[in-house]
Amino acid sequence: MQILSHTHSTSDCSETIVCHCLEVSESTVADAIAMQTKIEKRFTQGGTLLGTYTWSKDMGTADTQTGFQEAVQPGEVQNWNNLQAEYGPLSYNVPHRFVAAYVYDLPVGKGKRFLGNSTGIMDKVVGGWGVDGITTYALGFPLIFTAQPTFLSQQFGAGQPRPNVVPGCQKKLSGSAASRQHGWFNTNCFTAPSNYGFGDEPRTDSTLRTQGIANWDTAVFKNTAITEQVNLQFRAEIFNLLNHANFNTPNLIVFTPPTAANPSGLSGTAGVISSTSTSSRQVQFALKLLW
Repeated sequence: MQILSHTHSTSDCSETIVCHCLEVSESTVADAIAMQTKIEKRFTQGGTLLGTYTWSKDMGTADTQTGFQEAVQPGEVQNWNNLQAEYGPLSYNVPHRFVAAYVYDLPVGKGKRFLGNSTGIMDKVVGGWGVDGITTYALGFPLIFTAQPTFLSQQFGAGQPRPNVVPGCQKKLSGSAASRQHGWFNTNCFTAPSNYGFGDEPRTDSTLRTQGIANWDTAVFKNTAITEQVNLQFRAEIFNLLNHANFNTPNLIVFTPPTAANPSGLSGTAGVISSTSTSSRQVQFALKLLW
């Protein structure tokens, strides 16, 4: 069964859409509500600014039954006999996301607001400049914790084991993202599940998320008319303009099978981030001849 509701409102330069979808099957429940707002501005001197904001809340008892095929492992069912306990944020839920895209021709040069009387070499130098780019800000995905295999998962067909949570323990650590690169969450808040029991850590953790994205990609360009039909364009493109480190998902395997050297099974790399989701600042130049 699927129930879908939709609200749509517009004005001269903005648009807002609100959607609610409830899907119920014999074994799973998925509930999604979202709002998207778009604002667009066109400049008389040349250029466009487009901004979109999306708020969403995606909840359910399961993401997929073929999680092993996904590039990023989703939160999987632990106890097939108690699906109600699996209800929580879906693995791909991002509550807030903002994207701005812009193209702007600088009002300088012949016929423009500034130096509008320029001609000849002067107009070739000061005219035709512009900027464009894309800016993205988004919260991260909820974290998905796993533990070592148990007798239930290996012999009785139970799902992926999860750790237990110490009551009252603060899982989220304070500090900047860079300061938590080697410890994104408090590993002392978790204990290994029993061999014949299920961990009480949720399928996806709504209190802990990946860092998310804060990224500026921008470019400066200059169009120079050589003839009426031939135009030369120079571009200087900068990716991750602010050189902001957007960290990837930390290691979420909290426990591994115990050994003599590590009887507790607590993983020494749990919570450690070893990569970023975007590259460092990259600069490239381009020259294009258009006709």
